[in-house]
Amino acid sequence: MPAAEDITENEGGMFLEKEDVRLIYHALREYKPAENEAHVHSVLLEEFEELLVVDYDEVPPDVN
Repeated sequence: MPAAEDITENEGGMFLEKEDVRLIYHALREYKPAENEAHVHSVLLEEFEELLVVDYDEVPPDVN
């Protein structure tokens, strides 16, 4: 979690702990999307994978 002085009033959003990101990522990996959800699912999966790698320096085990 960033220090209070690192957060500006213009920044919005939610801060997720590493374990939360891992949990969501693994849930997305297991989820089988319906046909109309496939695109959104792939985008979310990629975004959470990037969060793990970039923000938390963790390469998911199933990524080569």
